[in-house]
Amino acid sequence: MGGTKLHSDIKFVGEITPSAPMQSPLAISGIVRADMPSFVFGDTKKEDNKAPGTGSKSLSAPSKLPDFLSTALFRKANLRIESTIASAQLADIKAERVTSNILIANNSVTSQTHIGSVFGGELHLKDLKVTNIDPAYPLLLVATGTAVGARLSLKNIVEWAKPEYASDVAGTLDAATHFSIRPYAAGALIKNTEADGSFLTKGSRFSSRPLAQLARETLEEKIKGLPGFEIWGKPYLQEKQPTPPQNLLADIRSQFSLKSSVLSLAQLIAVTPEQDELTLKGAVDSALNANLTGEARLKSVNIGGSFREANSDLKGRLVVPLTFKGPLTSPSTDIAADALAGMAKKTADLETKKLKKAVTSSIKKEVEKKKTEAIDGIKDQLKRGLGL
Repeated sequence: MGGTKLHSDIKFVGEITPSAPMQSPLAISGIVRADMPSFVFGDTKKEDNKAPGTGSKSLSAPSKLPDFLSTALFRKANLRIESTIASAQLADIKAERVTSNILIANNSVTSQTHIGSVFGGELHLKDLKVTNIDPAYPLLLVATGTAVGARLSLKNIVEWAKPEYASDVAGTLDAATHFSIRPYAAGALIKNTEADGSFLTKGSRFSSRPLAQLARETLEEKIKGLPGFEIWGKPYLQEKQPTPPQNLLADIRSQFSLKSSVLSLAQLIAVTPEQDELTLKGAVDSALNANLTGEARLKSVNIGGSFREANSDLKGRLVVPLTFKGPLTSPSTDIAADALAGMAKKTADLETKKLKKAVTSSIKKEVEKKKTEAIDGIKDQLKRGLGL
């Protein structure tokens, strides 16, 4: 850490025990300011937020808390630390322009930290508080706080966490979440993390075949299996196919909660530049396996006629109930048989309505024709009777 500038104004109160200085009943207070060009902590073998090979990241806390945290020097401290770090590395995560304001007091640590550059964006850790700090009972330690991320690269994040999926991912992420972590509890760190918040992705995809595309392909295939398709096929499928979407990226927003390694999505809404829209709810586990249900509203789909007219929203987009299951990067898509039956019934109802309208119109025309003929006949009889 050459080039570090350090300024401190601290004082010690108490006595030093020569035979065991770290156990001395000392109390430290004051302020420390540090300006560091670089800071490194943990295993730094991996570079640029990337993990080599196809292994997934498995975060874990150190095996135990430092014994120093049981001393009076820490337990009685009232110390503020203000720092700026130009370039930092925590294990294999690189960051730049890190500023922190840390307070050690009342046997706990509270901090505010802003990271100007990490995963291609910026991150603000607000009101991070670590409590129940006791090396004798590490399982009780808990960290809580709020994280706000802006313009984070989804590709960079996935390259770090799940490198085998990185080639299929694109876009940026804005997110805000409140979290609680018990890093020393048994099991993986994500299992001992609870969080809730919201996120927004822009220009994003999580698969080489995005969900809107999968929905279109599934519907066009499933509709061919409907009873009577050979007879009703022409009203179903457009003679002129729509231009295939050129931009398969989407903006996605959702509320979420994380518990027991499962990400629950109360409502996820994805919108493409072509105004295809997906509304889904469900869950994604730590292995990125999804179980999502909802509906798609598809504009660029090769289906028209009465089927589209009967099953479209006010914007003319075909409304399709569907499910996505399996790996998030390559899920299987399905439309339930009862959903297809419901769509077919709407189409049949519309055709029946049109037929009734046509018959009614035809009858009205015939009645009007007969009425006119009758009136004209009466007129002719009157003329003949009057000798006109």
